[in-house]
Amino acid sequence: MSERQLIGLIVIEVLATGLVYIPSSLLSNSGRDAYLTLLVSTVLSLPAVWLIGNLCKKHPQERALTIFSQILGKPLGNLIALGYAIFFNVTVLTIVVPGGEMIKSAFMPETPMFVLVFLLTCLAGYAAYLGLEPLARFNTFVIPLMILTFLVIGVANAKNFNVDQLFPPLEHGISPVLAGMITPIGWFDQVILALIFAPEVRHITKRTLLWTVILNAFALEYLIVVLILIMGPTLATFYEFPTLELTRIATVSGSIRGYDALVMTVWVTAVSVKAAVWIYAGIILLGDIFQLQSRRSLVPPLVILLSISAFPGMDNIREMSYYGKSVWSQYAVPTFEVGIPFLLYVLSFLKQHSPKS
Repeated sequence: MSERQLIGLIVIEVLATGLVYIPSSLLSNSGRDAYLTLLVSTVLSLPAVWLIGNLCKKHPQERALTIFSQILGKPLGNLIALGYAIFFNVTVLTIVVPGGEMIKSAFMPETPMFVLVFLLTCLAGYAAYLGLEPLARFNTFVIPLMILTFLVIGVANAKNFNVDQLFPPLEHGISPVLAGMITPIGWFDQVILALIFAPEVRHITKRTLLWTVILNAFALEYLIVVLILIMGPTLATFYEFPTLELTRIATVSGSIRGYDALVMTVWVTAVSVKAAVWIYAGIILLGDIFQLQSRRSLVPPLVILLSISAFPGMDNIREMSYYGKSVWSQYAVPTFEVGIPFLLYVLSFLKQHSPKS
C-alpha cells in the first residue's frame, strides 16, 4: 500500500464520524470560538505525529507486537498489544451505533436499530476480511465523493451565510478556546493506526502523518465555519448532530432540494470504511498475539461479539454521542494515542544509547 493510500484511509476514518462529533462538541464547549479551538488542537496534536513518525522510522515495516516486545519484553509487549486490540474494538462500537442512527434517521426510520447496526458491522467486517489493500483502493472512490458533499453543503447554504456570526472572536477570553480542544486532538492523533499498518505500507514518514492532520483540520475547520455562518454558535448546539441538519436545509434557488439522501449515502459509506479500518487493526494485533495462521478467521466471531456489545448503546444514543464527543478522547489521548507511544519512544531511545547497545 502506498503512502497516499494510507493518508486517504486515515483522513476518511477521521472525517467519517468526526464531521458529526467534532463540530457538535466544539460548538457546545467553545461557542463562537470553535474554529480557533480547532487551530489550537491541530498544533497540539503534532507531538503525536512526531512520536509515531519516529517509531515507524526506528522500526521500519515491523509489526506493532514486535516493536512492543523488543522495547518492553514479550510479556508486557503482549499485554500492551492486547490493550490496543481492546481499545480498537471498543472504538468500533462508537462508530457503528451512531452510523446506525444516521441510516435510521435518513433512510429507514421504521427499521430496528439492532438490524441496522448488525448489517453495518457485517459490512465493515467483510471489508476488513478482504484486507487493507482492497479497502484502500475502494477508499480512493469514497474520498472524492466526500469532498463533493462538503462542497454541496457550503454552496447550497451560501445564501444563508451571516459573517457577523463569527464576531467578536475571544468574546469571553481564552478559556472557551481551551475548553474543547481535547476532542479534536483525540481525532487527529488517530495516526496511531499508521504504527499498526506499517508492515503493509511501503514507506511511512512524519511528513505523511502531518498531511493527514492538515487535511483533516482543513475539512473540519470548513464545516465549523459553515455551521457558525448559517446557524450561529447557539442554535447549532440544540442539535445532536448539527452537521446533518445542514444537509436537510440545503437548497439551490429555493426549489432544488433533497441533497440529504445523497450526502448521507456517502457519509454512511465512509462510516463503514472507518469501522473496517478499526476492525482490521484489531484483528492484526489479535492474530499476532495468538499466532494465528489466518487472521481472517477472527472476523465472523468478532462481528457477532461487536453487534451484541453494541446493543446496550442502541437505546442510549445521547449517551453514546456524549461518549464519542467528550469521553473517548479524554482517555485515548493520554494512553493509547500519546502516552504509550511516548513511553515506547523514550525506552527505545534509552536502549539505543545505553553502554551495552
